[in-house]
Amino acid sequence: MLFRSTDNFQDLTIGAGWLSLGNYLLQSPETKSVRTRAVIIATVALVVLPLSTLLIPMPFGVVAQGVVAAQTEYYLNADSPGSFVQLDVMAGDFIPAGTTLVQLENPEITDQYQFTKASLQAALLQWEVTRNQDVAESSRYEPGIKELKHQLLESQRKVAALDLSTPGPGLVARVLPKSQSGRYVNVGETVAIVVNGRPLLRTWLTE
Repeated sequence: MLFRSTDNFQDLTIGAGWLSLGNYLLQSPETKSVRTRAVIIATVALVVLPLSTLLIPMPFGVVAQGVVAAQTEYYLNADSPGSFVQLDVMAGDFIPAGTTLVQLENPEITDQYQFTKASLQAALLQWEVTRNQDVAESSRYEPGIKELKHQLLESQRKVAALDLSTPGPGLVARVLPKSQSGRYVNVGETVAIVVNGRPLLRTWLTE
């Protein structure tokens, strides 16, 4: 209460001082010859200048959010679905290019690859036997062989995608932990991140 009373007393004192100054400028005989100029100066100082600070742009601090990133970043996303198998790689390890970080298991994909491979081998054998007997008859097998070759290439791609390797050297910033071993990983899910180069701060500032 003592502190609050002191503030009120100071406010009254300041207000009384401004009131006395105004009475002096407007009524004192000493300021009669310069009263007009004094009133103009006082109006500019006490009214115009404070109001102008609301209209004139003033410098101010700018706070912007940013993201710390690396000069080069490799995001390893799953191209084939499968169960996660943890390798002996941990976050913080520096690895060379081509290092496999994550392996996925998908018996359906591997079995399909083996089945397509065996079907192609059987079709090629049948085509070769028939060709020795009747060239025209063997041509019936060629479209099926072409399709099986295409299926085999696609199956090989899916099997190869079960092993996720880094395209370049760098520091492992993130990898699925061993505690998630056996978890099913969907296509497009990020399983590891490898970074390299100088750290950067990415941010966006408007005018």
